[in-house]
Amino acid sequence: MNEINAYIEEIKSYSEKHTELKKSHHFCFNIPIPIGNTKPELKQGDEIVLIMGQNPGELDGTWNYLPENLESNTKDLFTKMKSPIEIKKKVAEMVDNKEQISGYPVEESSNGSFWDDDDINNWRDNQKESADSSHDNWHQRIKKICEDNCKKKNLAIVQTEYFFWSAYGIDKFKERFGFDWEANPHEEFCSGINKKLIDYYNTKIIIYFGISDVDRIKKPFNLEEAEIYEVPEPKSNKKDLARLYYLKRANKKDIPFLICTHISNYISNKEIECMKLLSDYICNHDGKAMPQDEYKKELERINSSTNL
Repeated sequence: MNEINAYIEEIKSYSEKHTELKKSHHFCFNIPIPIGNTKPELKQGDEIVLIMGQNPGELDGTWNYLPENLESNTKDLFTKMKSPIEIKKKVAEMVDNKEQISGYPVEESSNGSFWDDDDINNWRDNQKESADSSHDNWHQRIKKICEDNCKKKNLAIVQTEYFFWSAYGIDKFKERFGFDWEANPHEEFCSGINKKLIDYYNTKIIIYFGISDVDRIKKPFNLEEAEIYEVPEPKSNKKDLARLYYLKRANKKDIPFLICTHISNYISNKEIECMKLLSDYICNHDGKAMPQDEYKKELERINSSTNL
């Protein structure tokens, strides 16, 4: 078993021990994002850009996928249900009642994605579905930020999550897990596994989406602040586009850790372009921060553009 598979097994074992996590449909870890149409074959020491989300998204329709190793009688029950919402509720009920249920959360990792499973026996109504729109939109925005420069520099793009387990949104944590996003008791476990992942590769930059989480993630990742970059066209409720930190490591090179505003449906093309600008500069200048005077010149150009 290689190191990555060992980390994945740790996540699975942890999920079995902390059963509230089995209420999630899936977990995400070490996911290679295709550059062009090519999915990289990752190996230890590869140079990467590491994307870190808050936690995996999940829509009701995601529950149409059933685990391959789900008990046959339970799978039969789920396939007869009228909607995926019924399946989601039944899984939570079975977990709360400490009933036997195998396979949750489903895995999405470098070993494969449930979205790619063609076995119709693992889909409600025996019909394979395409990845939901939020999944595809997320990947497309990441590619807009990173793909061009990764092609030039022969870097792979890898995705992980700050919290590995899926939910519709962080505002739904209390309802599903029994704790709020801000009081997540599994941060230490997740940050520990993610730090192992960072060291497994030659990580050139970490890009985290969720600038409101700045204060909470500084400690587990030992971050030291370097720069703050403003948004194009600032608003009263949105002034900072990104904050650059450095992940401090004993006897190793520090890694730039760029914490950006979340790339939700409300992100603008100008904000995406500014994130791309910062990411490209940091990767192309051996991890150094983009000077504020250079950023402001580029910001003027971006703000005056009629093509964004």
